Amino acid sequence: PEHEVYVDSYWIDEDEVTVEEYIKYCENNNIDYPPDPNFSTMPNYFQDMKWHKHPVVNITWEEANEYCKSIGKKLPTEAQWEISARYSDGNESLHPFTDENGLPKGNFPDKSLSKYYPSYSILSYETKDNYPFTSPIKSFVANINGIYDLDGNVSEYCVDTYSKNFYQISNEKNPVNYNEKSKYCVVRGPSWAQWYNIVTKRNRKHKNKG
Repeated sequence: PEHEVYVDSYWIDEDEVTVEEYIKYCENNNIDYPPDPNFSTMPNYFQDMKWHKHPVVNITWEEANEYCKSIGKKLPTEAQWEISARYSDGNESLHPFTDENGLPKGNFPDKSLSKYYPSYSILSYETKDNYPFTSPIKSFVANINGIYDLDGNVSEYCVDTYSKNFYQISNEKNPVNYNEKSKYCVVRGPSWAQWYNIVTKRNRKHKNKG
């Protein structure tokens, strides 16, 4: 349900964590690389330098959380993510992911992907962003808050654990839903394989599955 919240000021990275950043963390901490995503046009995703400026994929919520801790940061709360994704020019918008013609303006499923997944059910747009899978960070314009790829490329983990009814019971100030025993985390934002045009869309994912 729609509800108002107050969030203290905060810092948030302007782009997604790259393959290069994550493999450096793995090497420094003797951690195995994530499983290769097997993108047909992007072999050896974690070994080939060509993909090092692309966002890291195939990591779990637990792994993302540990990575953030290792560099003195943390995953954003749901509220922080949504504030960062919305327009904030006085005409706050739930639909910032489209251009003036109503077409997607990021790395979304479109003609670029249809060659590899011709029957993909959400391929209904006539656009072509030239990236069937992930794109290098900052390949598209930042939103009005100066943040890249909240609208496409890969989705983002939030620190919150998932509860369907959390919005009905959440605190008004700095809401966060963290239950250590919960198996599911919150995932926000569309990706190269997903498209939806409102920032209030929520997904859940098992914490231990990348």
